[in-house]
Amino acid sequence: MLLPAMRAAPLHPAQCRAADEFGLGRTRPICCGSRLDHNPNRRSAIPDLLALQHEILNLLDPDDISQIVSAGRPVDPILYFTDLQALTLLVCSTWPSARDLSPSDDTANAIDHHVESQQRHAAERQRRSPSIKARVIFDPPPADAAASAGLTHIADRVLRSGGPDEVREQLRSLLPASSRRASRTPWGLRVSRTTTPCSEGLRTAYEPLLKAFTKAGGQPQARREPVIRPHRWGPEHIPALLPKAWYERHFTPLADVNPVFVRRTAVLRLVQMVAGGSLGEAAGFLGIAVTHTARQGRIYSGAGYVHSGARRQADPLAFEAGLNSLAAELDEPTTPLINYLRRRQALETWSIDKPTWNDLITRLPPVPGPQRPELGDRKRQIASIFVWVELTAGEHHFAPRPIEAAQPPEIQHAWRLRRNTIWSRMQRDRPGPHYTSLMIELRKLAASLARTIDTT
Repeated sequence: MLLPAMRAAPLHPAQCRAADEFGLGRTRPICCGSRLDHNPNRRSAIPDLLALQHEILNLLDPDDISQIVSAGRPVDPILYFTDLQALTLLVCSTWPSARDLSPSDDTANAIDHHVESQQRHAAERQRRSPSIKARVIFDPPPADAAASAGLTHIADRVLRSGGPDEVREQLRSLLPASSRRASRTPWGLRVSRTTTPCSEGLRTAYEPLLKAFTKAGGQPQARREPVIRPHRWGPEHIPALLPKAWYERHFTPLADVNPVFVRRTAVLRLVQMVAGGSLGEAAGFLGIAVTHTARQGRIYSGAGYVHSGARRQADPLAFEAGLNSLAAELDEPTTPLINYLRRRQALETWSIDKPTWNDLITRLPPVPGPQRPELGDRKRQIASIFVWVELTAGEHHFAPRPIEAAQPPEIQHAWRLRRNTIWSRMQRDRPGPHYTSLMIELRKLAASLARTIDTT
């Protein structure tokens, strides 16, 4: 169709074709019919709206092969129009939340009238059929050109506010704070189930607002889908414990929550965000817990503790924002990536062998005094754990212990009683001459192993 209401009574090209009543069967539609060129009350479009209209017309030109930026990513025009429609529906269905983004008061007033009209129609349908819950339908574009232009301008402004992170902040103000509630809004259901997906940039912006992974104090009942699609990194680049530098750069300490719990939960969530699956599956992937074990239950309760603690903070969304900020940093071309999964797999049954250990301890300087440090298999096992932690950035609790496993049960028990004592001495700010020299040698060994594993 070249013109709307083609079956209407003959109209002059300058007459308005907005249908007041849509015809059915042989009944012709009744159009407004006002002469647009004779109307003394017509409104002049503001320059911003005219510029957007010209740009849209250029994109509709079949000979035009240019791209346009949507949510910080260059896209083909068809994806831009899909994003534009999705954002227009969101702005309209949550009006007046985005009223401050309107280009003028007249445009905002026109949108007010359109929304009120749709709400009246829904109320009328409800009155006629009380047994049917009538919802407000915003799919049809407004008949008023000012309202239609205003909604399009606001949607375009959101899409061009920056990359996915900046667009997400704009969307956050239009959606419920709870991802559970946001995903159940008509708009959330529509974009999640549509057969015509939005652009990658817009999906990256809104998916974290619509999908949650864990329930405080409980286990999710269904497998979760990934919510981000990074270009450079995957779950294999996530260590089993968030490095302190990452934590300090992207996260605000949670009051009354142990930072180790936050760092552990953050890596679990990063794996879920990029790979999907349950929290337990993420823990199994990172080597923190084996699926269906008691330790996995503690993983869920610890994550629930972190999430409930995050919600009690002045900014309840700061933890989620930190995850997204870190994910964006990992996607930067200048960020070095390490395949921690490869390192964990290479060291799964590894320990310092006896010849390497004997060669290493001969390089240690003598310790003054009558007491000599113990340098047997127990110290070799602790040293192997230290190297494993250096390479995998994991927690020493989850390191493999093949030397210990080969000992008789009574020896294993005795080693377990002393394990944390020796480890804590190595982690002191001033560990003493012996442990200082030992850690220097162990870090040299870790660097050599890293080069070997990473280049394999």
